[in-house]
Amino acid sequence: MKRSGSILGQYYFQTQNGKKYIIFKGRAGLRQILTGTRYLANNSKVMQLGIGGQAMRASARGGVLVSVIFSATLNTIDWIFKDEFRWTNWLATISTDIVKAAIASAAGYAAGMVVSAGLVAITGASIAIFPLAAAILVGIGIGFALNWLDNKYGVTQAIINHLNRIEYDTKKDISDGVYYVVSAAGQAVKRQLTGAIRSYLSSLLRRFNGIPVLR
Repeated sequence: MKRSGSILGQYYFQTQNGKKYIIFKGRAGLRQILTGTRYLANNSKVMQLGIGGQAMRASARGGVLVSVIFSATLNTIDWIFKDEFRWTNWLATISTDIVKAAIASAAGYAAGMVVSAGLVAITGASIAIFPLAAAILVGIGIGFALNWLDNKYGVTQAIINHLNRIEYDTKKDISDGVYYVVSAAGQAVKRQLTGAIRSYLSSLLRRFNGIPVLR
């Protein structure tokens, strides 16, 4: 934008034949990337620079995806090399990271759209750098705020504790179930042996007259 006259280069939207275009002001021939004056809203160059609603939505989705990849990778490394970092820590941390990333990205996107709409309402055109800067700053700020709240109120730790309790209860239920099966089997074997012994003793006693049969 600076090459075409000002870093505060402006653009506005135009709909034609059902397609949405972004029209850039300034001397297009001097720009390095956006060398034309009109582009479709989903043009790859426009998307690359994060200009317009579609580009910011794509950037927000990309931000969530990158956050998930980094979170899964780093937490997996901790799981492998730290004995105290268990599967419950891995699952809880990744889960809260995904939620944080989604909220921060959505907030950044909303901030960018609000700034863009405000500029259009005031000047009739948006300034390319402002919505993108607002989206980035708000997204980062919300991300830090969510991490601070998590550390302060222990949301992730509470999820870890809950998963640990589920694991303990599951193991206990399995243990109790195994004990019940073994105990029930032992009782059944005992009843069968008792019946067989009584039957054998009764058959022996029947051979002697006058001796009552055991019952």
